[in-house]
Amino acid sequence: PFSLPSGPAKTCVGLMLCFHILVSYCLTNQPLCAQLHDAVFGRPRTAFTWGALVVGGLGMSTLVANAIPFFDDFQGIIGSLLGAPIMFGWPALFYLRACYLHGVQVSWSDGLLCGLFLFCLLYTSPSPRDS
Repeated sequence: PFSLPSGPAKTCVGLMLCFHILVSYCLTNQPLCAQLHDAVFGRPRTAFTWGALVVGGLGMSTLVANAIPFFDDFQGIIGSLLGAPIMFGWPALFYLRACYLHGVQVSWSDGLLCGLFLFCLLYTSPSPRDS
């Protein structure tokens, strides 16, 4: 939103970005806090312990994001290294593995698409041979 001129469009983009960050945080932090709560405190979940874990997770996320001076660059490196496997490799591998475990024959079109995804994974990911 910094490149937009001041006005209603910039405000709208800023609000949508804020909403996106809040939803993304909730989608990733809630399952993490649920597992952590069950491991540390067990069940049932009380409002105090749950609230403390969620607020603590938010605080730690903010602290890490602001304490590391090169966090933006670090996040870019992680995204570059792991983006291709997550987008191309895992869905194809999980699908092929599930078909294998359940004895389901993979159709030629599904096999072709899985092969294309795995090809993209292997030949678009950075590797030591690129150095």
